[in-house]
Amino acid sequence: MEAHDEKFGSLIYRRRQYIVPIWQREYSWAGIQWGELWNDITKLYEDTLKEGNDPSSFQGVNHFMGSVVLKPKQLGGVEKFIIIDGQQRLTTLLVLLALIRDKIKSGNASLSNVIQNSYLLNADIKTAEERYKLCPTEPDRLTFEKIINGQLDLQDERQLAYAYWFFKSRVEEKDGNGNASLDLEKLKEIIVDRLRMVEIILDKEDDPNRIFETLNSRGLELEEADLVRNYFMMKVKDELEAEKLYKFTWLPMQQGLQNSYNLTEFFRDYLRMDAHTHIKMDEIYRQIQKKLKFSSEDETKAELQKMKRYCKYYERLLFPEMEPNIKIQTGIVHLRKWNVGTSYPFLLKVYNAYSHIRTISEDDFCRILKIIESYAVRRHFCGLKTNSLNIVFPSLCDLDESKLADSLQEKLVQYQWNRKWPTDEEFKEGFKSFPIYLSGNDKCRLILDSLEESFLHPEKVALEGLEIEHVMPETFDEKWQNYLGSDWKRIRNDYLHTIGNLTLIAPSPNESIRNKLFVEKKKEWYCNSNVSLTKEINQKWNEWRETEIQERAEILAARAVKIWLYPK
Repeated sequence: MEAHDEKFGSLIYRRRQYIVPIWQREYSWAGIQWGELWNDITKLYEDTLKEGNDPSSFQGVNHFMGSVVLKPKQLGGVEKFIIIDGQQRLTTLLVLLALIRDKIKSGNASLSNVIQNSYLLNADIKTAEERYKLCPTEPDRLTFEKIINGQLDLQDERQLAYAYWFFKSRVEEKDGNGNASLDLEKLKEIIVDRLRMVEIILDKEDDPNRIFETLNSRGLELEEADLVRNYFMMKVKDELEAEKLYKFTWLPMQQGLQNSYNLTEFFRDYLRMDAHTHIKMDEIYRQIQKKLKFSSEDETKAELQKMKRYCKYYERLLFPEMEPNIKIQTGIVHLRKWNVGTSYPFLLKVYNAYSHIRTISEDDFCRILKIIESYAVRRHFCGLKTNSLNIVFPSLCDLDESKLADSLQEKLVQYQWNRKWPTDEEFKEGFKSFPIYLSGNDKCRLILDSLEESFLHPEKVALEGLEIEHVMPETFDEKWQNYLGSDWKRIRNDYLHTIGNLTLIAPSPNESIRNKLFVEKKKEWYCNSNVSLTKEINQKWNEWRETEIQERAEILAARAVKIWLYPK
């Protein structure tokens, strides 16, 4: 490994091309990073002005920009280097130089040409792919070439274009007399002569991952998924193999999960499944390193292929519409409404048993989803905290894959205290008193929809257009206060948002009906409902006070224990 302290201008003046590998992230600097860079440059500009008018005479006025780590690709002719670290800084500074070139073109054509032919292009090279000093990743390439060729258009929405507009607004700022606040020729000299970087050129035997980790240069902090990606790609020594691995294995994973946050979550849950234990988000990269420390290149590639398979399962957990089996899709939708993301490590194992090794059936899979739903619903109504489930579900990943449903049920029943699966009696009490409406529309609708479906209609009831209705209304007027009597405040506080006071109904023809007394609601609205939950209210009760709400809650709780079953 060679390391040299270099002027930025010296780095890019040479007959070289710096290549951003396909697996590196796209250009991602934004306002904060641009602002910090601009502040550093203008401070350096002001400091140099204190010393005199000739930038080349300034001694000791420099600014360190961090390191740029390069891996040689081709030496001789146009030397080519793969950028391991530093692409965001190099790219931004080249955009800034291109902007200065554009601004001085009409007044100083000679300097404009120097910038173009010495710092932006390898001017004597005729082949298009080698002319540019920098070759970004494909998504950024067209915008970058437009900037270098002075052809950027206002419609371009790449982040690189926004960088150009940001610096353009700063360069065009005026002083108090309406004159340009910066001398662009001096600004160019500051950038090429006073910004310094440590150039690190790797030898073949150098481990780029280790160097990459230990750098302390300025830049956007990489997410765990970015670190994992770089680790895999740099473990593959052959550049063409690494690009193929990125294009056909990594990229489909990234596109399927839609963003790097979801990808990072996947890696965490994959590792939790693999290790059968809880792993924090900031531990992902270290765990991957530990797992693959002694793996060969072929074993590393095989591991990523395995991850790709599990990533498809994870995609269906995040986006249930991707699951072709409607029964399984419905079960996943239910779990997503209950935010049972803690179960995903275990469900990755279940998916693999169902789709890959085929040790469980569709019915087994659906039963597992229902077991987890029952466990989650019962715990929610009993007010049990969910943080312990981060430990519960990864620990279940060592269960026998040939009988996952039975093993899961047996294991969950054994837990006590904050990990327990509430019994029928515990669930009934919680179901009657818990203010489920305050848990959000998704959870409340799942409960009411499931209760409605439990009436076993000969024809499927269309639930989509229905709304949640408070029988005792949320807006409380004097009529309701008089109706409930002197204890109305307690009754309202205890029962308003509980299951006994909630139903489903088509939107009211007149919004004022919602706040009317119970007998008026029955006569004008409930009597016309086809929803069994509401029809039952209409048929069974003529008053709606504390006693009636309690009676209905008892009836619904008896239904609930049959929907969200506890193992016998």
